[in-house]
Amino acid sequence: MKNFLYFFSVLDQTMFMLMVENIRLIQFVIMISLKSILIIMSIFFECVSTAIKSNNNLFKVNDNSFGNTIATIIKSSKEMHLSSYNTITSASNPDDKIFSENIRKARDVKSGGKGKSILIGGTGKYA
Repeated sequence: MKNFLYFFSVLDQTMFMLMVENIRLIQFVIMISLKSILIIMSIFFECVSTAIKSNNNLFKVNDNSFGNTIATIIKSSKEMHLSSYNTITSASNPDDKIFSENIRKARDVKSGGKGKSILIGGTGKYA
């Protein structure tokens, strides 16, 4: 399974794109409320990613990293909200980490939706 994550920081015009592979699901929890017809899912997973596009030296093309993510999906009959909190660790130096938050609101997960990625901070060369 391959997915693509786009990151863009408005303040310093930093952009990089990751190809995410080897997703390993750690925990998956579903809560369903029949009264309000609401489904809440919580997922914790690990993955490997490769930078496939970049406009800066912090994220070089073909650099690998490891990701840890906890995601929450809230689905009602009208819409779906996705949010995740991520730690991306450089494969070449475990002291280089990026912390981010991703939020997306969509009518249907298959058709996509508007979202935003916020780079919260980092350590090592990403500090």
